[in-house]
Amino acid sequence: MTKDNLQQITSGIEIAELPKTFQDAVTVTRALGLKYLWIDSLCIIQKSSAAGDAESAQDWARESKLMDQVFSQAYFTIAAGCAEHRFDGFLKHRAAREFVTMSTDDKEQFHVCEIIDKFDAEVEQGELNQRGWVLQERALSRRTVHFTATQSYWECGDGILCETFTKTTNRKASFLSDSNFPLAVQAYKEGMTLQLHQNLYERYSTLALSFPTDRPRAIAGLERRLMKALHSKGGYGVFQSSTRNQDFFHRGLLWQRAGKELKRLDGIEGSVPTWSWMAYEGEIRYMNVPFLDIEKNRDIGSPFEDLEEGVVHSDLVDRGPAELRARVWRVREVVKGRVIWDEGEGVQKKGKKVGGGDENQNLKNGRMWCVIVGKSVKPRDEGRIAYVIMVGPVTDLGKDNQGKGKLYQRRGVGYLNVDDLEDEDGGGQEIGSIR
Repeated sequence: MTKDNLQQITSGIEIAELPKTFQDAVTVTRALGLKYLWIDSLCIIQKSSAAGDAESAQDWARESKLMDQVFSQAYFTIAAGCAEHRFDGFLKHRAAREFVTMSTDDKEQFHVCEIIDKFDAEVEQGELNQRGWVLQERALSRRTVHFTATQSYWECGDGILCETFTKTTNRKASFLSDSNFPLAVQAYKEGMTLQLHQNLYERYSTLALSFPTDRPRAIAGLERRLMKALHSKGGYGVFQSSTRNQDFFHRGLLWQRAGKELKRLDGIEGSVPTWSWMAYEGEIRYMNVPFLDIEKNRDIGSPFEDLEEGVVHSDLVDRGPAELRARVWRVREVVKGRVIWDEGEGVQKKGKKVGGGDENQNLKNGRMWCVIVGKSVKPRDEGRIAYVIMVGPVTDLGKDNQGKGKLYQRRGVGYLNVDDLEDEDGGGQEIGSIR
């Protein structure tokens, strides 16, 4: 649907003129006796020309914020996994399964068929589920029917059912299959809850988006649901629990690149801070921090502190930038390999290293700073370890920052010896804003 054919479509749609995948969706909907069908490209105004871009952008901005309601309130969701594109269709002819007929000693016959139950290969690893928007759609749907090349799978909170009558479940799949996502997570202990939602974000970071700047938006509805279920608040992939004994906030800050480098996204909607992985393009994973061996730095000032439970910072347009307020430490020495720079290790151009982090050069010039997120409780052979965010100064805002000191941006993450850190001003009073 575009601005040019909006009136025509709202007056009626000729099913035969629709792409084959859409026609198949209509066939399934009618076969189940349902009256309504949501197809994004028919329900949200698409771009058609430069003149129509403004209206389509406004409609997209409005409707994209409601996607969690669309999928969570739908009777079921059609996942056309075997359709290569919208003109391909998903109700396709299948080759007959091979089988062998055998007899028991009592001469009763039974049939042995080839195995076709491959949910992980056909659905989890299928092309459809490598798209960023689909993760949220699947998680928020009450039930989903996956159409694949070999069979159809039914997925809901009770598990996954195959055409062969095989039923399967696993904890990660049930987390996404929860008909009332994500209420099932409330029954888990804190460690498992943290692991599941971090696994979700790690998985999301590997998925493709046609527009990389959609990274915060394509998971926004899912994030709101998680925060409500976990009695939390926050935004940008970081949760702050309403109960002080949970580690969501601090551990949420300790993420790192999983590939060679992360690319900072330009033109991203809203003020996504550099301490959030949503500000970058590329895969991430969370640092492996022992659960019972970390003393959290409770002096980090959170931008979510005064938010109500279930509120996402980015939904509040008048909030201003999301800043962390924290003491900044100068790094005197780094054990090689203990700092993971967001931009990777840099590349050689005309004999010079460009981008990434250069530990030796930064240390030599006295230009390596960090914010302590937590410290190990038990000292190791080399002493206590500090789990840190590596930062770099942007500018001294002075009076423009109302006396809040220097402005910093995230540069990476690491784990350093506490004895190798010193206060920025020698007196422990340097407080910076990390934006």
